Formats: sequence, C-alpha cells, structure tokens
Amino acid sequence: MKNSTILKITVLSLSLLNLTPNAISVALADITQSFPDTSPSTIAMILTLPSLFVIFFSSISGKLSTVISKKLLVLVGLVLFTVGGVAPAVMFSNSLIFILIMRAIMGIGLGICVPFTTGLIADFFQKDDEQTTLMGFQSSVVNIGGIVTSLLAGILAAIYWSNAFWVYGIGIIVFLLILFKLPEQTRVVIEGTQKTSLGGIVYFISFLGFLFSALTFPIFANTALLIVEQNFGNAASVGITLTFFSIAGLVAGLIFGKVMSTLNKFTGVFGTIFAGVGFLVITYASSLNMVIVGAILTGFGYSTIIPFLVVNTVINTDRSQTTFAIGILLSCLYLGQFVSPFILINIAKSTGNTSQMYTFLLCGAILIVSSIVIFLFNLKKSSALALSNK
Repeated sequence: MKNSTILKITVLSLSLLNLTPNAISVALADITQSFPDTSPSTIAMILTLPSLFVIFFSSISGKLSTVISKKLLVLVGLVLFTVGGVAPAVMFSNSLIFILIMRAIMGIGLGICVPFTTGLIADFFQKDDEQTTLMGFQSSVVNIGGIVTSLLAGILAAIYWSNAFWVYGIGIIVFLLILFKLPEQTRVVIEGTQKTSLGGIVYFISFLGFLFSALTFPIFANTALLIVEQNFGNAASVGITLTFFSIAGLVAGLIFGKVMSTLNKFTGVFGTIFAGVGFLVITYASSLNMVIVGAILTGFGYSTIIPFLVVNTVINTDRSQTTFAIGILLSCLYLGQFVSPFILINIAKSTGNTSQMYTFLLCGAILIVSSIVIFLFNLKKSSALALSNK
C-alpha cells in the first residue's frame, strides 16, 4: 500500500510541470515595457515558443519510449526543462533572443516529459476505475503546479520581471522523485500480428483538443494584458487570478471521476459550457473580482475537458501505443496554444477591434455555440440508439 502511494505521488509529480510555461504570463506586461520596440506577437512568443517544441518532441518522445527507457527519457527531459526555464533569471535577461532560446530548450524538455504525465498512469494503473480517478487527479496536480508557479511568479515579478523565471526550479524536485522512486518498466512487446496503428478516432479527439486549446489559451496569454488595459491591477493581480483558475481546475480534477461516471459523453458539453461562460464573464468584467470569477469558471471547464480527452484517447488505443497516442493529443493541445495568439491577433486586426475584451468575447461565443452543437449531436445520437434498441 505504501509503495503504491509513493508510486502514485511520483507519477503524478510529473504533471506539476504541464501548466508552468504559462506561469510567465504574469510578467508579460512588464516584459512588453522592457522591450518597447518589440512587436506584441514577438513578446507573445516567450509564452508560446515552448509549445512549438512540445508539439514536435512529445511525438518523438512517444515513439522513442518503445526502444529507450521511459525513466531515462523523463530524466533527460527534466534536466532540459529546468536549465532552460531558470536560465533567464540567472543571466542575460536583457536579451530577448537569449530568453527565447532558453524557452525553446525548456519546451524541448517539457515535450519529452508530457506524454508520460498520463502515459505512466496508463502503464502502472490499469484498472478502469482507478485509472479514470487518477486521470482526474492528474488534472488536479497540473493545476497545483499552476497555482504554485503562477502565484510565486506573480510575487517574484512584482520585484522584477526576470525573477519570475525562478519558478522553473520546480523541475529539480520532480527530477529527484523520478530518479529515486520511479521503477524501471518492462517495455510492452508488440507482436507481429498485433494491430498497432492509431484509429481515426484518436486523431479526431486530438483535433478537438487543438480547437479547445486554441480557444481557451487567451486565459493565459491575454489575462495580464487585459488586467493592465482595464487598470484592474498589476503582475501580482494576474498571479492571483491565474491561481484561482488553477484552484478551480484542481477541484474539477478531484471530482472528475464522479462527473464522468454521471454525465458520460455529455462531460465534454459540461466542460465547454463552463469555459465559454467564464470567458463571457471576463468580457463584461468591471473589476478584478469579476475577472477572477470568470477565471474560476474557465478553470473548472478546462480541467474537465482535458482529462475527458485523455481518457477517451486511452480507451480507443491499444496499450502498446498509449504513450504515442497521448503524445499526439498533447502535441495538438500545445499546437493550439502556439497558433492561438497569431490567429486571434489577425482576427482582431481584420475587424478593427484589438481590445483584450474582444478576444475573450470571440472565444467565449465560439465555445458556447460549440457546446450547443456537441450537445445536440450527442442527443440525436442517443435518440437514434434508443430507437434502434426498440
């Protein structure tokens, strides 16, 4: 029992890193002021560049895991993540090029690690109820990482913005846990006659993940700019807002197993509605408190959708391909994050409305409409199934 608990803690600790690239968003407004001649899209790359490398390396990592020790891959990834993450706090913070290079290295490290945040759960815990519950807990741990790093980054950035990069020292703690407490695995041998190609449903789920990630990314990329634009607060205020986002996500993860067992396929609708309503609350916010309420709703929806997508990916994938399939899904999630600012900035320019409020209104409206479409589709599918069984 004790060993099982330690193993769960060790496996889940890796998920502390998932949201940490977004922790630096609390300092974006201050960074923009420090580089006044740099375009907003270039500044946004500090936040989005890690996602680009996660996209590529998470797929590679999933494939490499069939021939290289998963533990070794994770340890290498953690070293790159920590070094790339902390470096801008130590040196050359006045060089945007250096910061971007370090963010790329951090993204490579995170990309190597992220397929295993859920892949190791699928490997070590194969009972359906236990696995679904742990997937929910994994989402909660993701948000614990978001809470700690966002709050700490906000406090550090209030002193000076480059101090916010110290939060990536969290990688050292995870490295030590993995090094000493994660057992080596016996790799799954793929039989010659075994079907190992991913089904179309996995790619469809990944595509939905891409869309959802792109639409919800403004909560990370635009919240700091919105709070400053509306004179609601400073970097510490942004850190507090994102902390509440993560607390709501933590709660959603803890009850995910019960929500999933109750709502089943309508879980996706449930989460999307929460995220959409949260964005609309932020759109019409007249104070920091209202922005926080919107962040709470969005966080609950976000951390309901992500484990829902992961669980459905695992269900529809052969065990030997689980890590690779999750790598594809996570690549699409991070791809959505990477392209989101560029798409939304161009839409804003084309409509002549570049306010942060407009970005939240646009994404919130799309999320609400999408939830209605998904609900009607699932309802029609359920009705057709009921009639066929009569």
